[in-house]
Amino acid sequence: MNILIAINSAYIDHAKVMLYSLARHNLGHLNIYLIYNTLKEAELTQLKAFIAKYCHGEFYPIKIDSKMFQKFSVRGHFSIETYYRIYAQYLLPETIERILWLDADIIVKDSLKEFYEADFNGNCLIACENESEINKENIKRLGIKCEKYFNAGVILMNLKAMRGWMKQEELEKKIDENLSLFIWQDQDILNFIYDGATLFEDGRFNCQVRGGQKNVEKKAENAAVLHYVGAQKPWLYYYRDGAREYYLSYLKYVNRKRFIQVQVCASLYRLLKGKQVDK
Repeated sequence: MNILIAINSAYIDHAKVMLYSLARHNLGHLNIYLIYNTLKEAELTQLKAFIAKYCHGEFYPIKIDSKMFQKFSVRGHFSIETYYRIYAQYLLPETIERILWLDADIIVKDSLKEFYEADFNGNCLIACENESEINKENIKRLGIKCEKYFNAGVILMNLKAMRGWMKQEELEKKIDENLSLFIWQDQDILNFIYDGATLFEDGRFNCQVRGGQKNVEKKAENAAVLHYVGAQKPWLYYYRDGAREYYLSYLKYVNRKRFIQVQVCASLYRLLKGKQVDK
């Protein structure tokens, strides 16, 4: 199974938790490809050792020049690294035809074999619909003809088809001509570029949960992939909803010290909030 990630120093530990959960439920050999710019050599060495020890796989870091992404804006809790996947088909070896992109704010709860081995039916991407009330606005703003808008946290890429869909020069020209349309950064770009070339899969492979969301336990229980969308993340002490426990159940194996810190800080936060309510 080929896996693609793109992270900076702030997300190394979170990526480890994601990769550990992936390896626990997907026992075949994993080829982990990382597109990066700012990571230090020591961080790459550390990540390589982690993948060798816990992920029964191999590590392939690909350093890129960040200047090619200077034209893109970054908003909120997002990072510039999310844009790197736009050029995945040109950056990865041509011998790779299929790869699974996974965001670092994800927990894998089940086998992804069904999703990974799905028939593209000639499409460039397989993804899951974005779970948001603003989907219709996004579709209208971007002029998406298929009338569906996907979440880019989990994407199966048909690299061979993507290379044939559009040359890099043509892709860059199309992005430049429509740059003002893209509010949700690279997710908008991918939906815009691959409109009509995306196959939509069952939402259990990208079950999106948000901090503060109510009654997520049943939804999370049935998910193959839990995606912690929004600015609130499960490693933050103030994160609130029942889906946090899944993240913590893997964190304790990856970083026991950090697991205890999160538990203690979260407990203190709930205690203080409770006292404020009682006043």
